[in-house]
Amino acid sequence: MLCPLICVGSLIVSVGDIPSSLSKFADELRLCYVFQRYLAVYSLFRAVLEIAMNDLFNKNGLDNKASQNYQQVKKSIVESEKCLPKNEKFQFPRKAPTLHQSIKMLTSMDSYTHLEATTLNDIREKTNPLVHGDIDNHISRPLEMVRITLQSIHDLYEVKLETSA
Repeated sequence: MLCPLICVGSLIVSVGDIPSSLSKFADELRLCYVFQRYLAVYSLFRAVLEIAMNDLFNKNGLDNKASQNYQQVKKSIVESEKCLPKNEKFQFPRKAPTLHQSIKMLTSMDSYTHLEATTLNDIREKTNPLVHGDIDNHISRPLEMVRITLQSIHDLYEVKLETSA
């Protein structure tokens, strides 16, 4: 393996205001990858994604039902799901959102629609077994997953925050 730390890169270092815990977890993710601790790497994918989504969810005012952004997201999601049966419609969080809810709501905002909700959900789905205690989950293509995860976080933080009233 030729210089694995360089292969992983430092995608999210140059973007805006990220939480210090996100930087620490991303650094740890890189180190675990270098030492081929892939179970830890996959666990850290989830932690990095959750930290970023919680941070951006709050920064965009999606935790406040009275905010303009929350109202726009709700309108957008309700409009897009008009033809779906009731049991398939999106459930807005009553308290702290799940990761799936955060992804759906954030990527429904005009500023984030260009991001791939499917990529973020793919990271979430691939890490679900580990989060729920299935350590026998087949872990494949760790370098590709590191790049996808770090690129996704980078893309999330490149977006200029929308003001929320």
